[in-house]
Amino acid sequence: MAIKRNSLGRFVKVEKIKRKCFYCQKACLFYPSEIKRGRRFCSDYCASKWFSEYHRGKIHHRYKQKIRIKCQICKKYFYVIPGRLNKKYKVKYCSNKCKGLAMRDPTKNERDQFYLTNEWIKLRKKVYKRDNYRCQICGNGKESGKRVAHHLDEISKSEKQDWINVDRIITLCIRCHNKIHDKFGANNPRRKKVI
Repeated sequence: MAIKRNSLGRFVKVEKIKRKCFYCQKACLFYPSEIKRGRRFCSDYCASKWFSEYHRGKIHHRYKQKIRIKCQICKKYFYVIPGRLNKKYKVKYCSNKCKGLAMRDPTKNERDQFYLTNEWIKLRKKVYKRDNYRCQICGNGKESGKRVAHHLDEISKSEKQDWINVDRIITLCIRCHNKIHDKFGANNPRRKKVI
């Protein structure tokens, strides 16, 4: 029994009201204030049972039909809720693994194969001979150690026919080549043309 103030400010005893539980249909006693707040179940057990049965899947009030999408990398199908397809996210990949593969440079394997061809080996020797085996930045010759044929245009952003353009390749020593890629690397926002 609860105590409540009446309109005159005096305390009055409040009787419980008999109602059926929304889940088990047993008769229960509820205070009027509980009914006003929306209590429908006799116990937390009945409430959790009802929610587990009637508040999931398609009958859940926040349920959204999932959309089937094909992963751009592995070509498997996966499901996404419509809210994930807005302009901010643009879900294209089924997992972080596929997303990582997509972020990698797509021409990497092709470039690696190109550097192993006889065409590149002959072209490199031709460039070394043209530059007299000297680094075009510091001027060191054969005695300075290993040389590198360096593309002036970033190879990942240029077309395949530009990879063999002799005019856009120079000879560098390994030290100068490393300095160029540290200072003028593709990820550097202040990138400038080297030569």
